Amino acid sequence: MWCVMPNHLHILVGFELAEDVSHTIGLWKRVSAHRINRVLLRRGTVWMRDAYTRIIRTAEEYRRQLSYVWVNPEKSGLTSGFLRRRYV
Repeated sequence: MWCVMPNHLHILVGFELAEDVSHTIGLWKRVSAHRINRVLLRRGTVWMRDAYTRIIRTAEEYRRQLSYVWVNPEKSGLTSGFLRRRYV
């Protein structure tokens, strides 16, 4: 599950090793920012500087995080609520 916001990305993904997290996030941010700026014919920062990571240990926590990612665009005023009414 993932959701692209104007200046950040929500993604639920699993990693084998903790050290893979920051390396992979950094790579995603660099490559995608370069491509986004190229398409939009601009330069500069695309993503928020820091990354917020969470370890999910239970099915309930997974459900809460999934719901958060799913409804975040609506809470940010980017959708009309269609997703919440249909899928959460």
